[in-house]
Amino acid sequence: MKTNKKLSAKSILLLTMCLVMLMVTACSGKEASSGNEKDENGGYKDKLKISVASTIQVKDGQMENEFHKYWMDKYNIEWDYNFVEWDSWAEKLRLWINSGDLPDVATWNYIHGDA
Repeated sequence: MKTNKKLSAKSILLLTMCLVMLMVTACSGKEASSGNEKDENGGYKDKLKISVASTIQVKDGQMENEFHKYWMDKYNIEWDYNFVEWDSWAEKLRLWINSGDLPDVATWNYIHGDA
């Protein structure tokens, strides 16, 4: 008698899921060796400055509301807004990209020739 041992799709899926779970549990036991540590209140010690390029002009005091204050205090974030007129948006982004000085957050209308 000959026996054919074929793996069904369910068996392959089950085996793959078991391997993934094994990898996740093996990797999750490691402690982070570096990073931004938290203080006694649960906030982050190091301030993170995020630069944003935007066509929306942020007026003085506009970021000083309860919503922004909560997130900025909780994660120790400082926003650095760069206002750019829409007429010069593409040119300004090209300059930032080529100079290596692109803000952390910016939007771009993808044009294949520019890429």
